[in-house]
Amino acid sequence: VCSSVTGTYSSSNNFSTLGLTYCTLKSLDNSFEYIANVTVGTMSSNSFESFYTDYTSDSSRLITLVKGSANNTLSVTKAWTDPADTYNESVTAWIDFNQNGVFDTTEKIMGTALNQQTPVSVIFTVPSNAVLGNTRLRVLMTDISSPNSACGEVKYGEVEDYKVNITSNLATSEFSENNIQIFPNPAVDVLNITKVSNNATFTIYNVAGQFISKGKVTNNKVNVSSLAKGVYFIEISEKGATSKMKFIKK
Repeated sequence: VCSSVTGTYSSSNNFSTLGLTYCTLKSLDNSFEYIANVTVGTMSSNSFESFYTDYTSDSSRLITLVKGSANNTLSVTKAWTDPADTYNESVTAWIDFNQNGVFDTTEKIMGTALNQQTPVSVIFTVPSNAVLGNTRLRVLMTDISSPNSACGEVKYGEVEDYKVNITSNLATSEFSENNIQIFPNPAVDVLNITKVSNNATFTIYNVAGQFISKGKVTNNKVNVSSLAKGVYFIEISEKGATSKMKFIKK
């Protein structure tokens, strides 16, 4: 726009962004031992002998976790093809919480000792800075002690991958501290926030818990004009206190 005159737009071009590409990890021999079951929350997956199985496209095996939540349990059942001929096995598991396509050592949520105990389980916490959306769980059962790398090959055992959806607890709960209120609700262009200063910050999520936008509350107002019509959650933070409320954008 020059001197209030809008110029000519160029032709449009379409492009696609690449999805995450994970390294491969597989067993070379699963004829002696394999993963019989993986359970996380309400998701329970029975499986059979395989070198590597990718369950990330199976919606019935989707794992849902809440960002910042504690006391999540992962349970893995070991199995041997010949019950009379068992071996010591370890189970290692990673979740790509930061969604960078790498299973970092800090993202290892399970690393058991070599033994014949089954099932084995661990209680883990989803980090408060985990990225919302879909990511991946990788589970490895093998005859070596809890490896740090989630890539490459192991001589014996099995590997399984699962899709994990990290959500915000805003999708299931809402509360307000310090009697903060929002209005009008439904809102069209502006959402008014009571009893906060210009130091307050806001974060908006959709009903699936996906991040939409964030910023500072200015003059007790948040501009919501760019939002599509629908139901949202707004999180107001100030001086260590957080309020979470639902609103409708008309």
